[in-house]
Amino acid sequence: MQLWRLFTNFFFLAPFSTYFGIRFLMLARYGVLLENGPFKRRTGDFLWMIIFGALSITIISMLPMFRYYFLGPSLVFMILYVWSREVPNSLINIMGVVTIRGIYLPWVMLALDLIFNNPLKPDIMGVLAGHLYYFFAVLYPLSGGKNILKTPLWVYKLVAFWGEGAQMNSPVQQNQHAGVAFRGTSYRLNQ
Repeated sequence: MQLWRLFTNFFFLAPFSTYFGIRFLMLARYGVLLENGPFKRRTGDFLWMIIFGALSITIISMLPMFRYYFLGPSLVFMILYVWSREVPNSLINIMGVVTIRGIYLPWVMLALDLIFNNPLKPDIMGVLAGHLYYFFAVLYPLSGGKNILKTPLWVYKLVAFWGEGAQMNSPVQQNQHAGVAFRGTSYRLNQ
């Protein structure tokens, strides 16, 4: 009954190494870009995204094929995936060699982990959790469904208690920087 392990496993990224450095830089860069971009003045919604991601990753890690004990890299990858979906057309320079669009960044990082023989399980769990969040928070409401992942009131109260002020989430609206939203039909086949 060591219940603190449900929370503390997200604080360990890796032993001090290149892998740790890359994950730490991803957290610092894309977490801040996400918080200051799509989640600007929506601290409660950002916190709810992190809580939902942590719960999703914990549940995914209970499946035998995804069993992994340190979930910090998965949470970082989830943040990276959500950022790539929110700002898909931004240009990212990878090590000064190649420039890609933001939507491809998680897949490039997954390929780099494969090349450098880093574990892929945390990355895949992060992509799954990030896609779950993005689908239920953005895509499904944009296609006409109900926003079932709306930030609960207790999260706003928690943020207000910390001194950030009460910031209720705004309704999901199309972002001109986010590309074409899912509309339920195939646009590739012009149907």
